[in-house]
Amino acid sequence: GAGSALYGTSALGGVINLITEEPSDNLEIKLNTFTGIYTKPRYEQWVWTNDNNLYSGIHTSISKRFNNFNLLASAQYFSNNGYREYNDETRGSVFTKMKYKLNDYSHLSLLFNYTSADRADWVYWNSLDSATLPPTNTNKNIRLHSDQISIFGDYNYIINDNNFLSVRTGAFITKFNNSYNESNLEYRQSNAVNFNTEVQMNTNVSEFNNLTYGMNVNLINVNSITYNDRTQNIYSGYFQWELSQIKDLVGTFGARFDYEDTKYVESNLEISPKIGLSYKLIDKLNLRASAGRGFRAPSVAERFSSVEYQGFDVLPNPDLKPEISWSYEFGINYETKIANNSIFLDFSIFRNDLDNLIEPTFANSSTANIQFRNVQQARIQGIELTAKSFLLNVIGLESSFTLMDPMDMNLNQTLNYRSKLLWYNRIIIPLGLVELQMDYRYKQKYDNIDKQLGLIIKDIDARVDIHILDARLLFNLSNFINKDIRIILSARNLLDYYYTEMVGNLGATRMIMLQLDAKL
Repeated sequence: GAGSALYGTSALGGVINLITEEPSDNLEIKLNTFTGIYTKPRYEQWVWTNDNNLYSGIHTSISKRFNNFNLLASAQYFSNNGYREYNDETRGSVFTKMKYKLNDYSHLSLLFNYTSADRADWVYWNSLDSATLPPTNTNKNIRLHSDQISIFGDYNYIINDNNFLSVRTGAFITKFNNSYNESNLEYRQSNAVNFNTEVQMNTNVSEFNNLTYGMNVNLINVNSITYNDRTQNIYSGYFQWELSQIKDLVGTFGARFDYEDTKYVESNLEISPKIGLSYKLIDKLNLRASAGRGFRAPSVAERFSSVEYQGFDVLPNPDLKPEISWSYEFGINYETKIANNSIFLDFSIFRNDLDNLIEPTFANSSTANIQFRNVQQARIQGIELTAKSFLLNVIGLESSFTLMDPMDMNLNQTLNYRSKLLWYNRIIIPLGLVELQMDYRYKQKYDNIDKQLGLIIKDIDARVDIHILDARLLFNLSNFINKDIRIILSARNLLDYYYTEMVGNLGATRMIMLQLDAKL
């Protein structure tokens, strides 16, 4: 459900929390390296080179605990020649997390990440007949370069048995530009800094009452030829109360207040309440229900982009409003064992009512001018079923089925670029010294697109249902040597199925890859 009560803008559909592992006392070195090759397309007119198109990379990390000091550091490099002409990319990054225990009640963490990427500026195909080639007039010497830097500090302090303080502050810095001359109409460039500071308290009010509350300041400064110089500041306060006084029932109640102040546009005050209930009906059978309001403030790019880009002219829209959602969900999950087979089932019904949904839209019917605009009302509702099992505690099975109805309520039609049916599957089969893993993904083709894309892009109606099968064979060498080493032979899009995720963009063709994972 909506996660805006604790996390603010952009958490309309929930959040994912990633936690890096804590180092052990022993020095641990990990190495992951892989090399893959895209196979030649079945259609001769799609074969654009006689060279091997490689996909390769290396990732290494080191971690260790030194008394009160923890260190985790990693570096990676990635190179992709691409399965289409003028679609190559290289990317490198370094990451460091240091944690120091000041005393029994507090610790300080510092996180640093730097990523640099250089890639071709691919947008859409020349035509379906030449789907691996960009349009004929594309300047293939133009590159798009970007740098991203994150520096964040985190201080945690246990005040007493019932109160815990956390202070987080840092900056996220982004830079990008293409290699056109600055006088060229298609030159794009932007430098931005996002300063984010949060103070959060966790209070155990009583045995059955926990309160989380805090303040957050998010300051964004943009210096850009594409967007001009802009500032966007969001000031927030929030609380969330968790109550578990009633047996087998846990209730969560919260709200957040966000004040968005963007230069040259009207300010916005957003109030995002949330309620969630979880009830254990019987052993291993749980019911849940939630309702909440979420919002997403328009980005600087959406409001102020002004650029000509490979046939499209993107126009600014400073009047763009935040998109608002009310999310409702009811779900049930059950875990059992039948004839020594573990089974987990989860079923949910959901509905999202959205106001002012932000969509890229053609400004008029006769030109390729694009502007981000608010779709006045939209509704996305549906059901989802997930099943997991370990047959005989050996063979792993997982299947997830989602059926949705995404509607533009103003036009009374399906929203553009939305699939109504998704189906994901996985099977894990141990085969003695090796393990076979297979994933199958189905995505129903979307009903509606912007027909005006046909003014620029050829064959915009070339779209089909998506059927993707991936397979992996894992060889665990620890069965033969006293080292934690795995060799993985994998195939992505094993059946070499041809499809488009977006209009005028052929999806990734088949790739065969060999991978080595080692822990030293």
